[in-house]
Amino acid sequence: MLLDQNSLLIAIGIAATGLMLTLLVAWAGARQDRFLLLWSAGLSLIVAATIVYGLFSEPYVPAQQFTAFALLVTGFAITHAGTVMFRLGSVPPGPLALIWAVAIGSLGLSFALGYSGIGTALCNLACGMYFLLAGSEIWRARAEARLAMWIQSLLYWLMAASFFLCAGVLLANGQFVLTARPSNWAEDINSLVIIVALVGIGTLALAINQQRATTAERRRALTDSLTGLMNRRALFDWADTLPLADGTAVIMLDLDNFKSINDTFGHARGDEVLTRFASIVRQQVRAEDKAARLGADLL
Repeated sequence: MLLDQNSLLIAIGIAATGLMLTLLVAWAGARQDRFLLLWSAGLSLIVAATIVYGLFSEPYVPAQQFTAFALLVTGFAITHAGTVMFRLGSVPPGPLALIWAVAIGSLGLSFALGYSGIGTALCNLACGMYFLLAGSEIWRARAEARLAMWIQSLLYWLMAASFFLCAGVLLANGQFVLTARPSNWAEDINSLVIIVALVGIGTLALAINQQRATTAERRRALTDSLTGLMNRRALFDWADTLPLADGTAVIMLDLDNFKSINDTFGHARGDEVLTRFASIVRQQVRAEDKAARLGADLL
């Protein structure tokens, strides 16, 4: 054994706990970002799995090992669900639940039949699969922050590779039935990769989420809250930064007798008229056109 596994497990537990609490605090300040809560929940199960795996390893009891592995796989499954929500804004429960059920079922069957080594290898394969999928989700959303998300995807894939390596070493050595916790060079590499990757992924995730929040806030500041069109500031900023091409036309739309609508039917009806009119304008403009509300009934 190259390194002390217990020390590495403690380091993993501390890193996961710190990241879990950080994400939980971040979610408390931005409740709409529910993927932060999913990541935090997944990490809490990973911490629990680390405790069970580290504290109850001697004597080797397959049932306790299965409990630790089930917690670990479930934690990584929830973490993967968080990356799906980060990219899509929602989580399709059916496919993800099916993948989790197959992983836990095959893991439990192996331990029930007495093949604890195969069960351990399957746990590593399941964890690697979830990190592979999570990295792919981040990669597909990389347009938001290319460098940061590229690095984050790479860290997920490195963790996946380290778990696949652990499974490969177990199976290559013919360790289909275990009487002690696996201890080899692949396990050491896996632990080190997890420690480094957890810190890196957590830091990048918070930075990317802050950038996303800043971008969304700027978008809101440049959007008319009633009609959803560009506001005056956004239009003038756009006009100042880009030279107008020859033949560019400016069309001003002023709703006649708009004040009488407010006076007769109330401001709620007036707002509805503006909203519907803005919707008509939005449907008619081309992709390269810009539509904005300059104020009141002037578009």
